[in-house]
Amino acid sequence: MKLNRTKYFVFILLVFVMLTGNAQSKSITGYVRDSRTWETLADVSVELAAKNPFSTEGFSNVPRELKTDNTGCFTFEGLPEADFELTVYYRFADIGTREIITAVSTFDEKVTQLEMYLPKKCEFHTSANSTGICPICNKKDAVLKILYRMPNQELFEKAERGEVALGGCEIDDYCQAKWRCMRDSFDF
Repeated sequence: MKLNRTKYFVFILLVFVMLTGNAQSKSITGYVRDSRTWETLADVSVELAAKNPFSTEGFSNVPRELKTDNTGCFTFEGLPEADFELTVYYRFADIGTREIITAVSTFDEKVTQLEMYLPKKCEFHTSANSTGICPICNKKDAVLKILYRMPNQELFEKAERGEVALGGCEIDDYCQAKWRCMRDSFDF
C-alpha cells in the first residue's frame, strides 16, 4: 500500500513539474521588416517590458533587450504568462530613431509569432535635400521644387513654364523627393 502511495506522489510531482515548466516556457519570436520593401532588417533593437511587473516572477533571468540577427529575427524565450510591451527601434544617422510599440500577450500561445514593419532609411534624407543642389551635376540652376498634390490649372501652367515639378497626388510624410534636376532627370 505504501508503494502505491509513493508511485502516486511521484506521478503528481511529475505532472506538477511538467505544468510548471510549461507555464514558464513561453516565447515571443518575430521578424522586423522594412515597411516599404518587406526586406528583413538586421541589427534592430527589440526591447521587452512587462506591463505588470508583479505577474512576471522568474522574468529576471530573461534578457530585456535583443538585436535582430542577420535574418531580421528576434526571440525572447523562457517567458512567464503575462502581458508585455515590445518596443522595436532603429536609429538612422541622419533622421533619428524610428520605433514601433506593440502589446503582446503570452497567455494564449506557447510561441507568439510577430511580423513588425519599420520604415527603413529614406534615400531622400540627405543634406542635398535641404540645399536644392543636384548631387549629380552639383548645380542648382536646373533644379525645381517638387509639389505633391492634386494640381489645379495654375500648377499645370507653372509646371509647363518650368517653375515647379509635379510629383503626383500621393503624399508621403516620411519619404519623398523634394527636388528634381531637369538637366539630369533626377529626383532627390
